[in-house]
Amino acid sequence: MRPNNAAADPSALADKLPDPPAGWQRSDATGGITEYRYAGDDGVCAVAKLSIRPDLLGSDAVRVDPKRGCSSGETRYYESVEAAVDGVTTELRRVTELINEESANQSEMISTDNRDSATVAELNEMS
Repeated sequence: MRPNNAAADPSALADKLPDPPAGWQRSDATGGITEYRYAGDDGVCAVAKLSIRPDLLGSDAVRVDPKRGCSSGETRYYESVEAAVDGVTTELRRVTELINEESANQSEMISTDNRDSATVAELNEMS
C-alpha cells in the first residue's frame, strides 16, 4: 500500500487544533496523534475521547476517531486540516454540552430521589 500524499503534515495539524475546553485534557504524541480526553470517575475508560491523526493509509488528510466510555464511535475523515479543525471544535463543544446536561440531570435525580439528600453541586462544595 502506498502512502497517502494528501495526509496532513503532523505538526501543522497539531498546531492548528484548538486548546481543550474546560474538563478536557489534550495530549500530543509523536507521529501527529492528538487526543482530547474527558476523564471518567472509574479511571478505566474516558467519558469521551477524540483521537486525531493524519490519514496516512486512506485518501483524506485527517481522520478523527471518537470514543464514548469504552466504545468506539464512527471514524470521520476530513479532506483538509481546516475542515478537521472545524469538525473537532464542533464535536468538543457538542460533547461538552451533552456532558453538562447529563450532569445537571443527575444532580436533579439525586435531589428528587431523596428529599433530604444534597445535590451533586452541594456535595462538591462540601468536599
